[in-house]
This record gives sequence, C-alpha cells and structure tokens, in this order.
Amino acid sequence: MLGNQDTLGKSKPENWEEIIMWEKAANIVTVLSLPIGFLGLIGLIWQVREGAKARLAQAMNDILDEIGCEEVRKARYMILVNPGRIPQDAHNTEGLTKSEQELIIAYRRVAVAYDRLGFFIQHRLVPDRPFFDWHGLEIKKLWDKLQPLVKSVQTSEGRHDYAKSFKYLGTIWFPALEEISRSRGLFNAWHRFVWLCRQWEIFSGAVYIYRRLTK
Repeated sequence: MLGNQDTLGKSKPENWEEIIMWEKAANIVTVLSLPIGFLGLIGLIWQVREGAKARLAQAMNDILDEIGCEEVRKARYMILVNPGRIPQDAHNTEGLTKSEQELIIAYRRVAVAYDRLGFFIQHRLVPDRPFFDWHGLEIKKLWDKLQPLVKSVQTSEGRHDYAKSFKYLGTIWFPALEEISRSRGLFNAWHRFVWLCRQWEIFSGAVYIYRRLTK
C-alpha cells in the first residue's frame, strides 16, 4: 500500500512537468506562427491588389479598343470635322444619299462606343481622370453633335435608355470634372501667390538685415 502511494507521489510531478513542457512548446509554436501568418496576410493582400490591377488593365484595354477601333475613329473624325449638320433623325432617311445613310449608321456606332465608356466611368470600373485629361473635350463635342440623333433613336424606337451613359458623359461627368479642374487651377494659382509673397518677405528681411549690418 505504501509502495503504491510512493509510486503515485513520484508520477504526479513528472506528469506536471510534461504538461508544462507541452505548454511551452505550444507557446513557442504560436510565437513562431505569428510572423508566418503575417507574411501570408501580406502575400494575400498583394495577390488581391495585383488581381485588381490586372482586371483594371483589361477593362482599360477593352475600352480603348472600343473607342480606338478604325471604324469608330473614322466616324469620330467625320463628326468632329463635318461642317454640315449631323442628321437629327435616325429613321427619316428620305432625300439622303447612300453615303449619308451609311454615315448615320457610323454615327450610331460612335454613340454606342462612348455609351460603353460612360457605363464604365459612371460605375467607377475605370478611373475617369485619365479619360478627362486625354479625351474629355472631344467627348463633350461628340455628345453636343450627336445629341439630336440619340434623342431621335430614344423617341422613334422607344429605347429611352439608349446611349444614356453617353449622355451622362456629356451632361454630368464632363461639366463636373471641368469645374473641379477650374477650381484646382484657382487653388494652385492662390498657392503660387502665397509662395511669392513669402519669397518677397524673405527677400525683404534679408535686405533689411544686410543694410543694418553694413551701416
């Protein structure tokens, strides 16, 4: 009986030491896993960002292909340089030559192309500032010239959503960014004025100190 008690008394500390040893090992593993998990999180964030960049680049390429294809470029040139009036009715082709009828089809192709661009910009699928700096004024001119044709399609075909994102570009997006650019220009001009005033203060102070020292 006493022998059994001695055995139990000796085994208890050994079990506790084993438990403490495993707890220490677990703590060490936890500490070591923290930087590994942190590095894994950084890798995941990097993959997400790279995936977003790739999707954005693909969207930009699709849009540029859309508005930069030869058919749209030729029609866009005709719209911008055509001194005559743009046909205001997409269906009343009476009295129009075959080439003029083909122009209406080409003009509608331009409206559709810029409607897709407007959709991407309106829903913030692509950054709008690069398009404004590169192509904004031209987009506004295209809308101003094609607006009657777009309205005739909306009315005669009952397609009230036809080229609505193109309309958004010409009536909301361009004026808003133009106002922002104008405000930014005034803001920059004010900062330049303040900078010049400070430079004048520094120069005046330097001249005053020089005169005092040379008296």
